[in-house]
Amino acid sequence: MKLPLPIFWKKKKPSLLVVGGGGHGRVVLEAALMNNHFARVVAVDPKEHKNWSLQIARCVEDEKEVVRDNETWVFVPAVGNAVLRQKLFNAYLAKGFAPASIIHPASTISASARLGRGVVVLAGIVGVQATIGDGVIVNNGAIVEHDCVVGDFSHLAPGAVLAGGSSLGSGCFLGANSSVRHATAIVGNVTVGHGAVVTRGIAAPGVYVGNPAKLMSDSKKVLE
Repeated sequence: MKLPLPIFWKKKKPSLLVVGGGGHGRVVLEAALMNNHFARVVAVDPKEHKNWSLQIARCVEDEKEVVRDNETWVFVPAVGNAVLRQKLFNAYLAKGFAPASIIHPASTISASARLGRGVVVLAGIVGVQATIGDGVIVNNGAIVEHDCVVGDFSHLAPGAVLAGGSSLGSGCFLGANSSVRHATAIVGNVTVGHGAVVTRGIAAPGVYVGNPAKLMSDSKKVLE
């Protein structure tokens, strides 16, 4: 699926701030460069810029080093942690930047799917009439099947599968190779461990592991 560009993009390509220069940020930056939708792509990270070694783009400490008044810049939050991702999203909105979504060219997205703002879809799949909230990450090999709803700032790690008709609340994390049974509802702020299998709805926040997935007794400590 080729996503349409906003009207102002058709006149002149904007430049992109990838907000986050860690491992996930570098993955997002590379995907953004593959699309050729942006005049420039620059990472912003007050810590990672010191040890930046990726040759294909710059990483700066502060966006003020590159942003000019006569240019159009957009941003994408590019950190894995949901709380920090939401904080960065809101901070850059408050600064007046518009959020951009990054869609990897190897992804498969249904024409009827609805994507929020600041979404990152890597080489994953988003199915028919699925709804993806703001700031969501659909990582490599992850699948959001038909009629699923993924809440704001949730993250499907590589190989995670959300089966048809399921819903995932905001701020959730589905670990690598985890799976959720069809028509299953999961509330917000739930972490599903790597390889876990969710066979029934989850009504309380926490960390769930195993097959079938069960709440860890010390999940509050893990989340802290």
